[in-house]
Amino acid sequence: MNKIHQFPDVDKTHDQASLWIARLDKGLTAEERSELTQWLGENDENSRVLFRMAETWDKMDSLSRLQDIFPHVSPPESLNNRFGLAFASAAFAAVVLVLAVYLNLIGGDNKFPSESAANKVVQEIKNYEEVYETSVGEYSSVNLPDGTEVVLNTNSHIQVNYTTNERYIILDRGEAHFKVAKDSVRPLAVQAGAKIFQAAGTAFNIEIRRDNEVELIVTEGRVVIHDKPLHINPAMPFIPIKGSHELPVISGGESAILSSTDTRVRKINPEEVAIDLSWQEGNLVFDGETLEEAILEISRYTSVEFEILDDKIKTIRVVGLFKAGDINGLIISLRDNFQISARRVGTERILLTAR
Repeated sequence: MNKIHQFPDVDKTHDQASLWIARLDKGLTAEERSELTQWLGENDENSRVLFRMAETWDKMDSLSRLQDIFPHVSPPESLNNRFGLAFASAAFAAVVLVLAVYLNLIGGDNKFPSESAANKVVQEIKNYEEVYETSVGEYSSVNLPDGTEVVLNTNSHIQVNYTTNERYIILDRGEAHFKVAKDSVRPLAVQAGAKIFQAAGTAFNIEIRRDNEVELIVTEGRVVIHDKPLHINPAMPFIPIKGSHELPVISGGESAILSSTDTRVRKINPEEVAIDLSWQEGNLVFDGETLEEAILEISRYTSVEFEILDDKIKTIRVVGLFKAGDINGLIISLRDNFQISARRVGTERILLTAR
């Protein structure tokens, strides 16, 4: 019987090696470490390609981690110029393709794009400008090219400006939650009102409120607050200030209300955070707010205008969960639970009175 030897698929090996480089940058879990050990043990080519790719892309951290995890595996000898150039080209294409998959920029058919399309993806990451917005009653999730996730609340608008030197987002109105992809070289900066919020590898929420105050809630990491420079250039709007210990820093589990005159910081517990961010599930949760405060919040999610006719019910404390935009459900709840009558005037106005 003839033995057929299956040679490794070079393109597949490069793709898998690129994937492991990306994972090494983030840090391996115990399960991923086991999977990498298994993959390296399949054939010698896998380890050669992985080390060469890390070397080609000057991934010193990845090389160090590899040698810490697998001290018995030695990096390959330096490549000769001809082979090194060919490998660098192949590695570049593989990294670009895997990066495109990671950033969800490839369609659902799971096919890799052409080399020209992959190069375009890299260019878009370096110089990326886009506007995202939601209408009243709508919320939307956006995945940016660097891996940063943004969730926009109702009636919100952001401008995204990425260059090779910075990541800059302007929140013009509304509310947005940011889960920032780590990039120590380019901390992400968000401008809201007269302030700029700078973070790297952080999760936080920013809302521009009706009174022009800005509310910041940090759920993970730390956010540095800057005053907006007067000389902002739209093409290069902000250069992060590093090394200053005088700037306000808000850490995970803290919130800040920023006005033109002061900054008020306080600790918030996980239950409060869940309530404040319940809009991401389409819910509005009230835990003792006055009816007047609750109606102001509810009004953000609908074009219907509410008017409280009886001053005595404005201070009634509201507790409960409401679906954003569910006006009929709100009217029933106010009637049954708070003894408040709602009378419609046309289709866009509701008058609230005591029963």
